[in-house]
Amino acid sequence: PPSVLPVMLLAGAVLVDLAVTARVPGWLAALPVTAGVALAALAQASVGVIPPWDWAAVPFIAVGFAVLWGGADRLTASRAFARWQAPVEPAPGRPDDT
Repeated sequence: PPSVLPVMLLAGAVLVDLAVTARVPGWLAALPVTAGVALAALAQASVGVIPPWDWAAVPFIAVGFAVLWGGADRLTASRAFARWQAPVEPAPGRPDDT
């Protein structure tokens, strides 16, 4: 097919951004995001500007995306991740060695 803007990927990026901004849990947001990408891809496929897709894989992709996004949410909510994100400051009274 000719080189075209991948609208389905842009739709997915916007939907992920909206879900993260609204703080929707990943396991819940993954299904509408996948549906939005599939609808955008279907629209582009109807005019024949994307390579052929295996449409039967879309439900499996949605479930996999939900599991991965939910796992990422659980990881980032853990105490270990919070400790990893904590700023490391020099001890009080010590000169900055940078």
